[in-house]
Amino acid sequence: MGVRVLEQGPWAAWKQRPGGVFLLRADGMPEADRVVLLAAARAVLSGEQGELADQLGLPYPEPRWPRALAARPAQGAANPDDVAANVEPPPLTHDNGLGGFTAGGREYAIVLEGDADTPQPWVNVIANPRFGTVVGATGAAWTWAENSRENRLTPFGNETYMANAWNPQREEVRLAVNSWIRGGGAFDGVADFDQALRDPEHPTQMLPSYDCGDGLHPSDLGYTKMGDAIDLALFD
Repeated sequence: MGVRVLEQGPWAAWKQRPGGVFLLRADGMPEADRVVLLAAARAVLSGEQGELADQLGLPYPEPRWPRALAARPAQGAANPDDVAANVEPPPLTHDNGLGGFTAGGREYAIVLEGDADTPQPWVNVIANPRFGTVVGATGAAWTWAENSRENRLTPFGNETYMANAWNPQREEVRLAVNSWIRGGGAFDGVADFDQALRDPEHPTQMLPSYDCGDGLHPSDLGYTKMGDAIDLALFD
């Protein structure tokens, strides 16, 4: 039925194209590809689960992202509303209402009014050739050394995304890099997410209550714990 609807309308030109609809057979896909697709999906609907309205209604309250850092402002910190009022946006070219290019086209500035937000969550990538971290607007964060996929620094011994992603050799690299970060003196300060999240009885894994369920990404409580691990005095 869905195939006929897709092929008979003017939207047929968007079949199998980015921004359109891709038709894939589950029985023709490797299991690993199916797991990744389901994990990345915003919604998973099944003809065996009843009406569309029943599947779109969440059976539980939508979780709120933890505000651990906002809950404990640094001593003497300025009121963010006062700071925002004094910030003058830079001159922009190709302004689209959310931002535009500045500095002669070498930079892109996002300018938001009031409680406006970007259409999609943004992330800050902070990296050098040896080490990096991603911090997202929604709270998502992880760290790596050398290779962002292969060498995660936060515990992931029980992750379920990719077969054999964790192995003893990679664990040795993770521990060695974490040890260098903690004691190497290369940084002005360290927020130890590995220590904050790991299970004391199984140090290669996150504590179950801090794990969202895939063994790789933290839960809301885990992100709160990560926020608690950051010393706000580092930003003074």
